[in-house]
Amino acid sequence: PECFTEYEISNGKVIFKPFYLPKPKFESHPIFKNKLPKNRLLKVPESLKRNTAQASKWEKGVGPSAHKAAQKIIKNISENKKVPADAVSKVQEIILNQKKYLKPIWDRNGKVKVQFHVDHIVEWVLSRDDSLENYILFEASANQSSGGVYGGYFRRLRKARDDLGAKEAYLKMEEIEEGRGKKTGPVWERDEIEKGEHIKIFLEKKLWRKIS
Repeated sequence: PECFTEYEISNGKVIFKPFYLPKPKFESHPIFKNKLPKNRLLKVPESLKRNTAQASKWEKGVGPSAHKAAQKIIKNISENKKVPADAVSKVQEIILNQKKYLKPIWDRNGKVKVQFHVDHIVEWVLSRDDSLENYILFEASANQSSGGVYGGYFRRLRKARDDLGAKEAYLKMEEIEEGRGKKTGPVWERDEIEKGEHIKIFLEKKLWRKIS
């Protein structure tokens, strides 16, 4: 797809549709599509610049509940001997001391050495939503790919706006289609981290054997 299949223009305003969600987000997890505001007009941003400090806000907002869940899980496995005694200290080192309770380096399939970014589910330049409810952990290269796709997409829309002689451009959030991009990747949702679901995967897959 280019950047639109239909448009309407009136009083210096052009409205494009459908909305093309970058493939890295469209295919990686349904939350990226489902969280988009439906049947609204969103202004085409002039750039992707932002100063939102997601990583520090994630640590401050998610950290306390995630840490509490991690402590509870580790206490349980220690008391009930659900992992070998000599492995408990290593689990504590990885999960608590290295703060992997906050941002894991594994996916839900047990693949390790996976880097995650704190990402906005709905792009901040579209939503202006910098709340924890709009945060997710998204695999780093897929997140970067998505950002690159968004940048090109918005540039093409701005050029189309200018070519049409309009002053403002908007996207009609009515139909959501798959956009450009190649790289997809895993996610961890905020409530999963707060409940320690990633730690349960870590234990089920015995990932302490793979992570130093």
